[in-house]
Amino acid sequence: MKHPINFISPACAGMDPNMLYPESGSAIEYEPVIKEICNGCPEYSDCLEWALHNERYGYWAGTNAKDRQRIRVALNIILPLYHSEDYVDVGSIRARKSGYERSNDAA
Repeated sequence: MKHPINFISPACAGMDPNMLYPESGSAIEYEPVIKEICNGCPEYSDCLEWALHNERYGYWAGTNAKDRQRIRVALNIILPLYHSEDYVDVGSIRARKSGYERSNDAA
């Protein structure tokens, strides 16, 4: 499985992390734009595979958390547990061994 850090040309590169990890209420506003961007992304398949196996929050491959949960149930995928000590800050992204999360203190 390809780690997102190894994606060559994701369509979301340079996007505002607040769009990919929106606060409650603003998700509906961003969703059509995100889906359009993701649907044309050359990393779509790898991103979806990654998200199904690793991501609880945010938009990945045009899917939100509820979309991915429905797919996981259908495919019998169990999301692993992880611990806060697995996180490292890398710029405005809070990276962990198996994915990304928006950093709360990102400017």
